[in-house]
Amino acid sequence: MRRNQRGYRKNKKSFRDIQDKKFIKSLSIAVVALIALLVCIAIIYAICQAIEHNKFLESVNEELEQAKVENSNEQEEPQKEEKTDISFTLTAIGDVMCHNTQYMDAFNSEANEYDFSYVFKEISNYTKLR
Repeated sequence: MRRNQRGYRKNKKSFRDIQDKKFIKSLSIAVVALIALLVCIAIIYAICQAIEHNKFLESVNEELEQAKVENSNEQEEPQKEEKTDISFTLTAIGDVMCHNTQYMDAFNSEANEYDFSYVFKEISNYTKLR
């Protein structure tokens, strides 16, 4: 007589199911280990950057203290400097672009040279020295 096999295959775990679970478990462990490794590297990097930053700040503070000492020595012997007025002229026109048609218009074939002065005629009153 045959046994009743209803539900028999449902309860039986196949070899493939067991392999899939082991693979997922090992993959999860690998991902967690990789994340932990990256966190450790980030912490070590941050600590190294903090140490370098502190060394930099110490060197800057030493330079500032030396400068204060030098300034205090200079203040003992005040020097009179004559102040003179300085004047200058600043002209800003933005970017100057040249397209193919402007190249063709500016070329003087008789002199074999380019003359772009016509481009600046409209703003010449702003760019002339006074």
